[in-house]
Amino acid sequence: MSLRTGIAAATFAIKALCHVLITWRNKIDGVIAAAVDSSVITSAQALELKAFLDAADGACAIIRLVSGY
Repeated sequence: MSLRTGIAAATFAIKALCHVLITWRNKIDGVIAAAVDSSVITSAQALELKAFLDAADGACAIIRLVSGY
């Protein structure tokens, strides 16, 4: 696959995000919990954010299949 396609650029960006999620997800979840505990965000916002992070994990696997990277 050519490196000059948008899907290749997206794949590299998503791979970077997935690496961050794999490496830091437990800490990220801790920060989210602390934000709820200190009333920075609501529990509903925390659930929405966690859903986004879970979806990002799933998107990473799918984009690797689609792009071949």
